[in-house]
Amino acid sequence: MSSQPTQEEAPKDTAQLLKDAIATLSSLTNSATSTSTSTNRGTSKVTHIAEKIIQGSKQVQHDAQKLDDYVYDTWCGIFDLVGKTTSEHQQPIINLLLELRKTTLCPNDDSSKEPVTVQSAGTLWSDLPTFGWVARDLWNFDASDKTASQSDRQKWTNYAAFLAKLTAISLSDKEGNDALDFSTFALWSLREAFETSSSEEANSTAVKLASLWIKHAGKELKLATEKQVSLPQAQGRGGGEFSERGWTGFNDERWAVWKGGFRAFAEKDGGAPGEGVAAGSGGTGDGEIDEVREMAREAAGLM
Repeated sequence: MSSQPTQEEAPKDTAQLLKDAIATLSSLTNSATSTSTSTNRGTSKVTHIAEKIIQGSKQVQHDAQKLDDYVYDTWCGIFDLVGKTTSEHQQPIINLLLELRKTTLCPNDDSSKEPVTVQSAGTLWSDLPTFGWVARDLWNFDASDKTASQSDRQKWTNYAAFLAKLTAISLSDKEGNDALDFSTFALWSLREAFETSSSEEANSTAVKLASLWIKHAGKELKLATEKQVSLPQAQGRGGGEFSERGWTGFNDERWAVWKGGFRAFAEKDGGAPGEGVAAGSGGTGDGEIDEVREMAREAAGLM
């Protein structure tokens, strides 16, 4: 004889619910590349995590401020995990975003009513509203900062790989998906690496981040270049000596400059330890600089 609950389980506090969801996601990323991990099982877990996050939003959907805060906390929790997760373990986080955007939240689950929106940034959850705003806040760092810690540089590396993968998904989507399109960040990374200083002075951290954009979204960025995609206002302007070229976004001339920058960095003689590239590396060691040279060589080959 099966037992029946005597009363309905009380809903969890949304903060605790979100904390539990992120913790489950974290454990999933730890086993993301394990050969013993079942793909179906992993997908099922991601779906369950998404359901929990959506459940939390339903609990506060009638209070605009609480809903805004909940969505913001969701993105911050996800990005905090991204910062701690290397590229090869990030797929569950990406899958979660793809799962979330399958849902359009309507008041009281009544599809006849207008969908719930967040800060005029789009529909929850299908538009992933304010996700890009949080990403922009976190991208506000200086890759050429020589005083940056190793942990900071690793976090930036994880961000770059993650956003590049999302951009590849967005730009390869025939219908387009601006919520996942961070090609502007790609341009900024490539500009910082190869337009604000000469190839001889290129910062290895900046080059590493730029190479990750080419590795994970190079084909899509090349297509944007072929389409001569421009960015609004001054976001796509040239940097340094290229500021007078009239560039407004992606173009063939600029692509050639970036490709040449990768080649020059890859072929450059680093000299003795502590000299040449290492001296301007932003705190990276000789071994890591060799790694970045190889990444630059691969990026040039992909272009």
